[in-house]
Amino acid sequence: VAPYGSNPQFFTRVGNVDFFLVNDITVKLWRTDGTASGTYEVGDTGLSTIGLDNANGTPGSLQAVGVNGSLVFVFSDLVFASTGQPGDLRVLCTYANGLNYVGGLVSDGQRAFYFAYDSTGNPGLFVTDGSTATEVTNVSGNGDTYQAAAAILNGVVYFSNATAGTTDSELWRSDGTAAGTYEVANIMPGSNSSS
Repeated sequence: VAPYGSNPQFFTRVGNVDFFLVNDITVKLWRTDGTASGTYEVGDTGLSTIGLDNANGTPGSLQAVGVNGSLVFVFSDLVFASTGQPGDLRVLCTYANGLNYVGGLVSDGQRAFYFAYDSTGNPGLFVTDGSTATEVTNVSGNGDTYQAAAAILNGVVYFSNATAGTTDSELWRSDGTAAGTYEVANIMPGSNSSS
């Protein structure tokens, strides 16, 4: 570990294990079950430690959730996953066109949803089970949906989105399929949004 200290940050519990990131020339994922033998490095993100204190622009926070016993987290606009076994640190998705903002990560324990720019450069809704990630649908209605806060209930994610060609952001939902992604209600009809 680097001579200036590992600076463990961004603790996230999955089951009986706490995952965290440390500074060691590059940012590395560690895990602990509270014992010396159960505390070890899982894998290396390969990313610089620069900006670790401000991951995703928010000091002291990290988008991280548990999915099917695995950790899914966003760091430096990449989506990573790990079971916590040594060497198991995978990048689930990378994004094209240099547009790779990732946000709104939420999970119900079985699946996680998040927003990111897709390969066409448009904001998309993505879903992952912790092993693979796929785009559900493009949600580029108001051009900034990828920043929307999201909540998940009974396997359905709720978020703010606008119908294509409008700026009227309203309540939308998705069950993880394109057909199951649609506006729930137009709370404030007209050109003004309810968000």
